[in-house]
Amino acid sequence: MVKEIMLNFDFKLISKDNEKLKGLHGKFYLSKKYKNFEMQVKLMARSQMVKSKLELFGANQDLKMQIFASFKSKVHADMWNLPKSLSDALQGVVYENDRQIKYGYISILEDEGSNNFRVYVAEL
Repeated sequence: MVKEIMLNFDFKLISKDNEKLKGLHGKFYLSKKYKNFEMQVKLMARSQMVKSKLELFGANQDLKMQIFASFKSKVHADMWNLPKSLSDALQGVVYENDRQIKYGYISILEDEGSNNFRVYVAEL
C-alpha cells in the first residue's frame, strides 16, 4: 500500500521569495511574517500527523506533492513561488528533506470565501 499524507491549513499560503528582506549591511533575511507562517505550518502539520498517527517519510523515499490553494481574492503570490515556502516548512515533520520531492502539482482557486490550502504528500 502506498503511504499518503493529507494536511489542511486554514490560513493563507505565502511565498518565501516575497518575504526576503535586505538588511542594513546588505544581507538578506526572512521577514517575521514568513517565520510565523513557517512555525504555524509546522505546528499544524505536526498536530495533524500525531492525531492521525502518521509518521514522517523516510529519507530514502521519493515523493510527490500536490498543493491546492484557495485565496479570497486575486491578490496572491505567483504560483511558481508558493511551493518553496510550504516544502521548506514541512521538512522534519512530514519528510526528512524537500529534495525527496520529485513530482509536484499546484492548483490555485481565486475569489474563494477564505484563504486556505491543503497538501497531499505520497510515495512515488
